[in-house]
Amino acid sequence: YPPTDAPAMDATPPPESLRLSWVYGFRGYDTRRTALWSSADDGFVVYTAAALVVRYNCDKHAQAHFKEHTDDVLGLTVHRGRGLVASAQKSFREGGRMRKPTI
Repeated sequence: YPPTDAPAMDATPPPESLRLSWVYGFRGYDTRRTALWSSADDGFVVYTAAALVVRYNCDKHAQAHFKEHTDDVLGLTVHRGRGLVASAQKSFREGGRMRKPTI
């Protein structure tokens, strides 16, 4: 039976939006070297979680997130002297072209 005095259907989206605040977890079951210290001096750990690259500040217990990947991140490297991080996702064709690693 249908409910009595049901509110009218409203299909408009809510005014709020979702925002990533913290990443719990790590993708390590099928990858190697995807959790790295950025350098011995700065106290940052860089790791992957699904299509994200997470930079964790151990001193401040804070995270920064790189969210530009469109598929799982399987490769990660760090240039400790310059503070650069490069990541690569699963290979797929986007618009007829292969995606390149992101730095």
